[in-house]
Amino acid sequence: MSETILFSTRQKAIAAAQGKAPFDLLLTGGVIVDVATLELRGADIGIVGNMIASVHPRGAMSNAARKIGRAHV
Repeated sequence: MSETILFSTRQKAIAAAQGKAPFDLLLTGGVIVDVATLELRGADIGIVGNMIASVHPRGAMSNAARKIGRAHV
């Protein structure tokens, strides 16, 4: 599974993670497992193209072309 990721996609993902551009997709209201601490924590996940651009606290970012989550289903 070695899919090539375009440089332009990487640039857009970085900009979205910094809040300078919208995510393509924002998954909201999730719970993730922090494998370093084994803690469960609430998080939203920002996707750009075929990349996870950001995993951040719930509600920290909202700029996205499309949102999917408990409040949006």
